[in-house]
Amino acid sequence: MSTNSNSERQLIKFLSEVSSFLKQSVESDWAISTPKEIYKILQDEILRISNKHKFDRTLLNMLFSPTGDIQEISMANGWGEEYLVLSEQYDEYSVKVRKSTKYLRFLRALFPKRDKG
Repeated sequence: MSTNSNSERQLIKFLSEVSSFLKQSVESDWAISTPKEIYKILQDEILRISNKHKFDRTLLNMLFSPTGDIQEISMANGWGEEYLVLSEQYDEYSVKVRKSTKYLRFLRALFPKRDKG
């Protein structure tokens, strides 16, 4: 099995860092999921990425969205500032993925150019 790309390693590191905060957190009244549930989701996604399997970007985008469960839990547990830094890292990763050649080929196949005639 080939090694993970640099961006995949960065994502694994990032998700692991968020997981370490979640592991020490208590529930938030504003989050739908518990820290334990999100921790399990992140661990499953880390395993998928590590094994070169497809992971759920939509789910991660939802969890890391503004006022998403992870942000609500971070604010309730005193690591809101750290979360803001971490969420910026996730946003940067997401932009890299959207700009990747593979993703662009997928979009071009999905939405081919139309003739202007």
